[in-house]
Amino acid sequence: MKKLKTYIFVIFGLLFLANSAWAAGQWDFKTTDDNDRTLRTEFGWDDTPFAYFFVDKDKFLPQPTELDFKLTWLYDGEEQSMERFYHLSWDNNLGSAGNFRIWEAPGQWDSIKQVGDWQVRAAWSANIDGEWTSNYIRTADFTVTPEPISAVLFLLGGAGMAVLRKSRNKAHCS
Repeated sequence: MKKLKTYIFVIFGLLFLANSAWAAGQWDFKTTDDNDRTLRTEFGWDDTPFAYFFVDKDKFLPQPTELDFKLTWLYDGEEQSMERFYHLSWDNNLGSAGNFRIWEAPGQWDSIKQVGDWQVRAAWSANIDGEWTSNYIRTADFTVTPEPISAVLFLLGGAGMAVLRKSRNKAHCS
């Protein structure tokens, strides 16, 4: 009886592991430049951040037929750009090796960009043999910094205001 329980436990364990490997795949998500795969966590005021999403087809047995993919751009925890949702056949956006890739920038970036900390969230699931995997979610953090000339002008303006205030205080005290 003990041996039977052990066999059942091992079989269920192997089925669980096989199902996890079957659905998980190797995937990557990060912020970068358009058509680049190098991680980038800081963007200047004039730069546009892109989310890079990659799924390796060789890690799926069998290969998915469809992919649902959603991107959300957040600033200070609040959604800033229309959430982008894609329902794609696997053959869309395949690279030369048959892997799935998307580079996506936030919609209307010039009207929503703000200096500070941002986050982009990706959620996706794949259709494998007619069954959808559970959602996989990953986030990537990045920072938008002001242009150096803006910072210099800001500091010069502040210094000028401080000098003006100090000279007014001296004149007022006399």
